[in-house]
Amino acid sequence: MQLDKYREAVGELETALSIYKDALIKEMEEKTLWTLSVLYLRMGYWSRLEDRINELKERYGAIGSLLKEKMAYSRMYKGNFDDTMRIIRELKEEGEDTLELEAILSSQKEEWKRAETLFKKVLKDVKGDQRRERELSCRLSESLYYQDKKDKAIKLLKPFLDEKDDIKSDFERANLLSIWGLINEDNSFLDKATELFTEIDLLFYIGKAHLNLGSVYNNTNQIEKAVMHLKQAEEVFEKLNARSDLETTRKLLSHSAVSLIGRSGYVRTYEEISRLLSSIDSEERFNEALSILIDFFKVERGAIILKEEDQARTIISSYNIDKTTINDATKISSTITERSARGEIIIAGDARSDERFRELESVNRNQIRSILCVPITAEDKIYGALYLDSTLDKNVFMPSDKEFLQSMGRFLGILFSKGDFLYRLKEENVQLKKMTTITESFHSIIGISEPMQEIYEIIQETAPLEVNILITGETGTGKELVARTIHKLSKRSTHPFVTVDCSSLTETLLQSELFGHKKGSFTGAYEDKEGMCEKANGGSLFLDEIGDAPLSVQAGLLHVTDRGEIRRVGDTEWRKVI
Repeated sequence: MQLDKYREAVGELETALSIYKDALIKEMEEKTLWTLSVLYLRMGYWSRLEDRINELKERYGAIGSLLKEKMAYSRMYKGNFDDTMRIIRELKEEGEDTLELEAILSSQKEEWKRAETLFKKVLKDVKGDQRRERELSCRLSESLYYQDKKDKAIKLLKPFLDEKDDIKSDFERANLLSIWGLINEDNSFLDKATELFTEIDLLFYIGKAHLNLGSVYNNTNQIEKAVMHLKQAEEVFEKLNARSDLETTRKLLSHSAVSLIGRSGYVRTYEEISRLLSSIDSEERFNEALSILIDFFKVERGAIILKEEDQARTIISSYNIDKTTINDATKISSTITERSARGEIIIAGDARSDERFRELESVNRNQIRSILCVPITAEDKIYGALYLDSTLDKNVFMPSDKEFLQSMGRFLGILFSKGDFLYRLKEENVQLKKMTTITESFHSIIGISEPMQEIYEIIQETAPLEVNILITGETGTGKELVARTIHKLSKRSTHPFVTVDCSSLTETLLQSELFGHKKGSFTGAYEDKEGMCEKANGGSLFLDEIGDAPLSVQAGLLHVTDRGEIRRVGDTEWRKVI
């Protein structure tokens, strides 16, 4: 294990475990299993870990606190936080120190402030142990980074990075490089970490590294690369059933998908709309225009800044800004408008670290992150500027949006000069928004062609219905994506979406996977198991490649669809599912 030969180590330890198990030497069996559990956790063999621990508990009636702790980590990585907390409470009642376990749980739940507090406490207890200090400093740095304390994270981890070449373990070196690459947003370190994790075949950490790469590429507006790495992370976490990391990955994919959709072909459409402008019938239309643009960019605040003829003062049409904030925004906007009045588009990906804006009072007071200021022009005349900002997200606006943003400035300029087109623009925006919001996550379908619109309509029509749905299509055409979208739009969206690949399992295993089994019903059935039909109860069950399932399994599924009942393998009791 110290040489990072995990598969060889697992093989040797499992052989030893079998010997101690046959000889009923509990102490040695428990010690060997504890060592094995370290490997299982790193390699993502969580179900195997839980099976081994449950077998030992069944033989001897109880397990020690060290194995309970490993069970807690397994449940945590699988996203079962409630069960993890239950084990933590048991360990506390037994007088065990659970600070590190709680700290890691907090980071998995993205409770970064609590994670920071707990990791600092644990770090104090390991002073002098360089390996443990490095490990915990990596975790603490991650929690600092996600609280926008990047400088503190870098300062904490820099001394360990300087000594990276002295680290003998490829796993520990890769872990350090992965976190360092994340907090510095440096992909070269993350690429090296991914390479090392791949060499030692640690699938879970390969997924983590791809997730970090996706996050960094997303933050630096390299959306296509972000999607590529996030899809790889998603594939790993799906395979391992790492639900919390899978959820995090899918949130980032959703964000990336929206960015891709919103920047994928609407420029020409908007330029054509701007050429159709006519006149405006009310000043309230400016507020409507601003609301539409804020919704389009998914930001929280904005203003349309108009200069009077004598330029003595600026008139603002504002959205989601109170009077105090308007005064602050006016100061920022006035500074930026002077530049945009020369025809410049001003974009700040992170205003708090941008030397142009980080000293401005309003940026610091309102914790503004992304800023956009676009000149409003028509026929070479500058009427003012469009100002938008976000206090939630960095890099909302991309330099690659320049052509699109210029068309927005021109369209507002024509509004000021001619007037009443906004009501038509609003109707067009509704149609454009339908194209962008029909795919609320990357696992829905992206496309704007007429056949794709027909598919969207079918999805919207069928999603509210309580019926079984057959989705057909060649391999790779997105049948699961359609199923996920239907689930998300249905009344079942708050319940699980469960996928079963019917082509990859034998008849017995597929029956067990779908319907569950009773303890002792076949070799290896050490405990009662809930099947996927029960896990999907109240939600949606997607049966991939159902045509490849054995006829006996299809008959059991017919009973589910007709009567809403399943019977576990080896059981006599029918159970209701909906």
